[in-house]
Amino acid sequence: MATPSSPQSHGVAIVYGTNTYAGLYVTDFDAESGFENKDTAADEDGVTKTVRYSSGTVGVTINGLIKETGFSALQPGSKISYDCGEVAGNLSNILVDSVTVRGQQKGWRSVSIRGTAYESIS
Repeated sequence: MATPSSPQSHGVAIVYGTNTYAGLYVTDFDAESGFENKDTAADEDGVTKTVRYSSGTVGVTINGLIKETGFSALQPGSKISYDCGEVAGNLSNILVDSVTVRGQQKGWRSVSIRGTAYESIS
């Protein structure tokens, strides 16, 4: 009998797993695109006639398990890169808003990195 190898995929190809980040085993990430500004104009009856969105942003949260080597302590205000896939592609202008490290007695140390990429900041 031959030794099976994995992964085996059949049928429709669907994206699986997460992208990598230096020093972490990324367990999950979120990327939410939107706008900072939403301006409206109404007529004399108060009925909205125009909506204008501006200043695009992508909010990113990266969660992962910290490797013993290769992960450097990030500070809020630092700039990082991450491939946000279908939402925004590879962003190299994510400004770190917060970093949360979690440790536990019996378990791995984990980190949550939250940041925002702004349309006009490269």
